[in-house]
Amino acid sequence: MRRIVYLGGLGRDEDVLSKHLQSRHDVGRLLASTGVEVVELRAGVIIGSGSASFEMLRYLVEVLAGHGDASLGRNQVPADRHRRHR
Repeated sequence: MRRIVYLGGLGRDEDVLSKHLQSRHDVGRLLASTGVEVVELRAGVIIGSGSASFEMLRYLVEVLAGHGDASLGRNQVPADRHRRHR
């Protein structure tokens, strides 16, 4: 095995995390200790077609697309919110 790609959970190692997220971080550290190259991706939510989250998001997009409020398309995130977190 040359590389492990592990889908972990959000948060920094020094943060106070829930039991679930702490477990995800522990697994990432355990895998990294094996000597095999590890790429750890920390994702918040992953949704796929057919999941309840995906269908809810699809419904909202369809409903809001017909809403006709042009201001919805002008909302922007302030530039300082785009910084990278390590």
